[in-house]
Amino acid sequence: MSIDVNSSYLSAIRDSVGSHMFRHLFMVDDHGDRQDILQNGKLSCAYYVAFILYHFHLIKTPHATVQSTVRDLEASGWHQVAEPIPGDVLVWEPSDIHAEGAMHEHIGFYLDHERAVSNSSQKGEIVEHDWTFGVDNQGNPNRRVIKILRLPSLQPSA
Repeated sequence: MSIDVNSSYLSAIRDSVGSHMFRHLFMVDDHGDRQDILQNGKLSCAYYVAFILYHFHLIKTPHATVQSTVRDLEASGWHQVAEPIPGDVLVWEPSDIHAEGAMHEHIGFYLDHERAVSNSSQKGEIVEHDWTFGVDNQGNPNRRVIKILRLPSLQPSA
């Protein structure tokens, strides 16, 4: 028997909603001082996405930043596409809404029916939400998706 990655991958994404396990990643500097670089879940989006992808051997190494995760995705055979399907990785435009004035891209997974899963900086947990975080009064996305990435060999069926 072997793991059915196609079915298990999307199930893991759906089942991660509500999880707090991605809140902390501790680093130790040259002086031995410990720091939680994810700030109790405020900056956990890339760590979460990379954790799931790495678990299923869909990228080469774990990551804690959006940029390094995207570089690994592209090096691992993921390609940019125009329209999302379940299991695709979404990258949202930079925003300072969750990072106290610092501009950060955001990363998560596309589910289906314009729904996505990503880390909530406010809650420090994985949440399901509208794939553009809703729309403003003029019908524009609250946060625009700037990149949709897909691994051609991956066709989740769960």
